Amino acid sequence: MALTDDVYQALIDWLKAAALPPDAPAPGVLRDDQVIRQRQPGPRPSKPYLAVLVQNPGTQHGETEEHQGIDRNGTPGHLVSGEYRGTAQIEAYGDGSYDLIATAIRRLRHPSILLLLEQAGLTVDPVGDPINVGALVDSSWEDRWVQDVQIAYAYTSLAETVIEATTTQTDYTGHGTQAGTPSDLTIQITEP
Repeated sequence: MALTDDVYQALIDWLKAAALPPDAPAPGVLRDDQVIRQRQPGPRPSKPYLAVLVQNPGTQHGETEEHQGIDRNGTPGHLVSGEYRGTAQIEAYGDGSYDLIATAIRRLRHPSILLLLEQAGLTVDPVGDPINVGALVDSSWEDRWVQDVQIAYAYTSLAETVIEATTTQTDYTGHGTQAGTPSDLTIQITEP
């Protein structure tokens, strides 16, 4: 797990696999457009749907580990690994929205969901219970629910490249300056 996009994708995959739409015979049948990133441009899908907002993609928790190895792109070098923890918010809209969130949370310990999250390198733990934030929209009541979750993942990246400074011989030709006038400066670098 590395970037915010990876975190979003893992959360979206979990919700699509685990949430149960009110008219579905079984979990895992949400259409792709029924789980979206919150605050993305464009029209909203038909209800019910879920929106994911990564509030904090992760801050380092604990010690880092440094070693020589190959990163996930196959680049060898000095690697830095650590555990990162963050928070996300799952929002559900429309009739049956509570069921979508509640089912996704209940199924977090289901073997198929555990495997899906393990393969993505992400753990998800609910923080508290779903909160009803229903609203009056166009003179009718709309069901809306919010669930906060804590996320954790391991992150490995190449350490910043360190360029070793080398010295070189230079010849300097310069001219004096007078107050208020720029100086002429010529530097010629001669490699040995």
